[in-house]
Amino acid sequence: MRKNDITIYFDTPEHLLHIKGVAIDDRYIFLGSANWSRAAIEDNYEATYFEDSPQDALAFRKYVDKIPIQENDIFLPQAKGVSISKDFLLSPELGRTLLNPHTS
Repeated sequence: MRKNDITIYFDTPEHLLHIKGVAIDDRYIFLGSANWSRAAIEDNYEATYFEDSPQDALAFRKYVDKIPIQENDIFLPQAKGVSISKDFLLSPELGRTLLNPHTS
């Protein structure tokens, strides 16, 4: 993502959230077991799911929106969002590599 000048923001409530997923434009849903790290993507065996489903993406976002936030949780300032194109996500050389299984 750095190569494509995409800014990513992370929150820090270690004990509140363990979800590894994102809903994009209330249309696409990207879920999986992988931490978003080099080791998880390049070395580990992970399960990742990407779907073009407005119904599931909206349901996932609504689920995350309902998670209670504790008064002492610390977050980075909320950004309006980042634009990640469908072409990037589906590109075999770029985003789609997050979805590929390991090969021998």
